[in-house]
Amino acid sequence: MDLYSQLTQEWADAASYQELVPLESQPILSIIALLISVFFIILCVFTNKLSNKSNFYYIIYSVIASLSFGFGAIYLADSVGVYI
Repeated sequence: MDLYSQLTQEWADAASYQELVPLESQPILSIIALLISVFFIILCVFTNKLSNKSNFYYIIYSVIASLSFGFGAIYLADSVGVYI
């Protein structure tokens, strides 16, 4: 059995890929995630200026903002056709 027929057989036997988040729902998810990130970035700015004891909240807000901005940017790129 040559390499080409072996690869063709493995391709035919492989399970089909199921996406975790459907491509049709990614535009609305990107908008929601980016709005959440803007909200938590604003909270970071105001929390940092209010008191010095709010470092814990600042870290939590910045982690949530970073994660939601990252997922929002990737979903936005995927929804317009730039597949990362």
